[in-house]
Amino acid sequence: AAEAGQITCFHNCLSLRGGRLTPQDVWVRNGRVLDSLSVFYGERRSPSKFVDCGGHILAPGFIDVQVNGGLGHDFSVIASDADFRQSVDAVARDLVRRGVTAFCPTLISCDSSTYRRLLSPVPPPQLKTPGSPEAAAVLGLHLEGPFISADKCGMHPKRCTKQHCRAGLADLCSVYGTEDFSQVAIVTLAPELPGALDAVRGLHNLGVCVSLGHSVASLEIGEAAVAAGARMLTHLFSAMGPFHHRQPHLPGLLVSEAARQPVYYGLIADCDHTHPAALRLAWRSSFPGLILVSDACPARGLPDGRHSFGGVDVDVAGGLCRLAGLDTLAGSMVTLADCVQRMHLSGVCPPERTLERPRFTRPTCCLRARPHRAGRSGRLCAA
Repeated sequence: AAEAGQITCFHNCLSLRGGRLTPQDVWVRNGRVLDSLSVFYGERRSPSKFVDCGGHILAPGFIDVQVNGGLGHDFSVIASDADFRQSVDAVARDLVRRGVTAFCPTLISCDSSTYRRLLSPVPPPQLKTPGSPEAAAVLGLHLEGPFISADKCGMHPKRCTKQHCRAGLADLCSVYGTEDFSQVAIVTLAPELPGALDAVRGLHNLGVCVSLGHSVASLEIGEAAVAAGARMLTHLFSAMGPFHHRQPHLPGLLVSEAARQPVYYGLIADCDHTHPAALRLAWRSSFPGLILVSDACPARGLPDGRHSFGGVDVDVAGGLCRLAGLDTLAGSMVTLADCVQRMHLSGVCPPERTLERPRFTRPTCCLRARPHRAGRSGRLCAA
């Protein structure tokens, strides 16, 4: 029997077929991409709704695992659970309009009371939400800190950082105010901190993706963290020891012989955080591990000028956000669609190369989420 549901035809678009972007109509029913010929001849049905894509690329929706806020909403400044949900909802409604259909709200290093407002209630609040045509899905929190190096804290408040977790996972539970990590997707920490490797093992056993970042760790410590269960690097090159020919630090994991499992890495492809040459270096060294992230800051979407978030002043000018009066970047002002475009313009790879490998823009493998069946189901975006 023919499946029920309205068939929508997206036309005047470019879609990925056989590794190439080609002009071809895309038929969708109940969120699934159809084989138009099989439906037309087998079910004798045609689309009842037509959407003109204006010549844009039609691609599966992006997943952004590092979003600090946007439109003036700062996920790390939380007055209440309701206030946080309101901020996340506002950003989710904006992101879906920009091609992002799922994301991880990201909290930089905060004081313990902030984490406890979200995670301490028993049972914990349901922060993960399904997506809709009106809003991007929430896959879980990304806790970027506070167990990070004080020497690589960037715009994280140094007073909030923790320089050890000697009791391993127990110390994280104490600071976050919970032993239930069901609403947490990713935890970023510095593996060189005392007790960090035990914490990595504990988080890994709970199904949380451990990402290494804001760190001065040597390559050897990074390899030990990967062996303990870490699977990702947070914004490669930014806020970590540099690649040096005698000590490659965490970037060396991209070509490590000791890391016997894939090491994924977030890459801010805005050409400001990461120079185009560094983008090409990462791509050519380990393109299977690449995950595009925006690292979007609360000021994304706001006009040029000075803004304040959590008592920290930032200056927005020329598409960049910096700490007031300094040259330190305070997050990015881009979306993932911008990153795909800049990967192309900087000579890293054409859009079809980025879009044909789902992990780059839809990193469900890293989050242990159940991925959509490629080419069959999922939400689409026009880029």
